[in-house]
Amino acid sequence: MANEILFAFRNLTRQRRRYLLLGGGIGFGFLIITMVTGLLGGMISNLQQKAIIYYGGDFTVIGSEKTGKNTMIRLPEIGAAVEKAFPGGRATASLRTVNRSSGNVLFFGGDSVRQRQLTGVDWAVEEPIFRKLNYVEGGAEGLAGTNGVLISEPIAKMLGARVGDDLMILADTINGQKNTTTVVVKGIFRDSSLFGYYTTYIDRKVLNAFIGYGPDEGTEAGIYFGETRPTERERSALYSSLKDSLPFFPMVKTIKEMRDVQDSGQWDGIKYVFLPLDAHLSQINQMVEAISALSFVLVFILLAILVLGIGNTFQVLVYERSREIGTMRALGMQRISVSRLFLSEAGGLAIAGSLVGLLVGMMLLWAFSKVNFSWIPGFDVFLRKGRLSWRLDSLEVVGELVLMIVASLFAAWSPAKRAAAIEPAQTLRTE
Repeated sequence: MANEILFAFRNLTRQRRRYLLLGGGIGFGFLIITMVTGLLGGMISNLQQKAIIYYGGDFTVIGSEKTGKNTMIRLPEIGAAVEKAFPGGRATASLRTVNRSSGNVLFFGGDSVRQRQLTGVDWAVEEPIFRKLNYVEGGAEGLAGTNGVLISEPIAKMLGARVGDDLMILADTINGQKNTTTVVVKGIFRDSSLFGYYTTYIDRKVLNAFIGYGPDEGTEAGIYFGETRPTERERSALYSSLKDSLPFFPMVKTIKEMRDVQDSGQWDGIKYVFLPLDAHLSQINQMVEAISALSFVLVFILLAILVLGIGNTFQVLVYERSREIGTMRALGMQRISVSRLFLSEAGGLAIAGSLVGLLVGMMLLWAFSKVNFSWIPGFDVFLRKGRLSWRLDSLEVVGELVLMIVASLFAAWSPAKRAAAIEPAQTLRTE
């Protein structure tokens, strides 16, 4: 086998013109696969990061009363349970107050805009997370304990507001009364997606005082795992630790499951829901799955085209090299060695072409990541600081490389068998 690989390497290097076009086709195919998987991975990662900021963590803890109302949450028990599950600081808990109401209105200079959500944030914990937003003006620094707010660029344009301007917020208190307060715009972030368009971020204690909650209360607790998403094992460990400290419903995976357990009549008092990030993203995940399916179809079509191209090219190569094959057979090369020779050439060509395609693809991905796409309406949800990012999983890349090699060997299998069947006497008699 070693001799066949050596001969294959010699043929590939000495007859570069013969194999250049075929290797280029393989490289182009792997380049497309690399870019599709890299961009899709980056878009999914950015989507999750935006959702983490909007929903308040990789996991959310929500308290429920039997009456159907959300109950107030205090952080100490949840924070202690998170610390118990991950003593090394792998996860962090943060308390939020989320006021979802059609009565939330921002006023500035005679103009007004309704806000679907006022989100009270513990800036001491979450400031590093909010730095990842794409800011047009200002930023998230120094907001703890102040009446500073972050608003989206579309809302700022509707109001004609800039960083440093005073806005008035009108909202309903927990007692159903109308109340107003003055806030200062400290940051304007570029986000026209559903996650940021109608959301204002404010210090939690300031919001609590405004709508009537206590300073240490919140409507939900978010649990953050940093840049690396939690594994299934970490999820189970966290849930078990929380369940040991507080009464929790069974683990749910969707909003519908949460509502079903809350509506069941088999519980009393206060119980808590442990909600994963994906539960909030079920509809968006369906869209992502559809995009993934389309990318899989594209990869399949590319592989099919490459298999046809490699098969036809090797059929021609076998015909052109029939005298060479006959000579090797006359010198004692066995049929199986001839097959191994052609398969080694196909495999070597697949490896070389794929590696070149991977390298060029990564260079193009890097170039794409420097282009600002924030001008595309609604596309912000897939961007990081207004730009595409890319992510390639090493195991996925290895799997794609193996798939390309297998496809190339499959395409060359029939021509290799035909080459092995050539009789030396017959080929040496032909001109």
